Amino acid sequence: PKFKIVSYSSGSHASQTAAWDIACGYIRPGTDSWVAALGTAVEGTQTYTTANVWQLTSALAPTPAGTAAAGAQLKIRIFREGDDATNDTFTSTTKLVKLLMQWKKTVAVDVTSW
Repeated sequence: PKFKIVSYSSGSHASQTAAWDIACGYIRPGTDSWVAALGTAVEGTQTYTTANVWQLTSALAPTPAGTAAAGAQLKIRIFREGDDATNDTFTSTTKLVKLLMQWKKTVAVDVTSW
């Protein structure tokens, strides 16, 4: 799967960057285990350029932990890297508004761009 994160912050935060991480993993069919392992998180950043505007990350493509199977669910974890002073320089609150997801139905279908 590929994801894009949409966020919003009010006020002026020109040239400040928020860093978001996303990880995911498959949950086996027939279980309700939400403690399933997650794959390695990937990071996306959003640099705010103007006041009061929604921001969109580039496409993020984390590799899910586990094995896809018929009926499997996908567990997704999204978090902000607020303690990452190198990539996250945003000094105010930013709100996650929406998660956009692109999913390919079969391995034979190539999702090259988004």
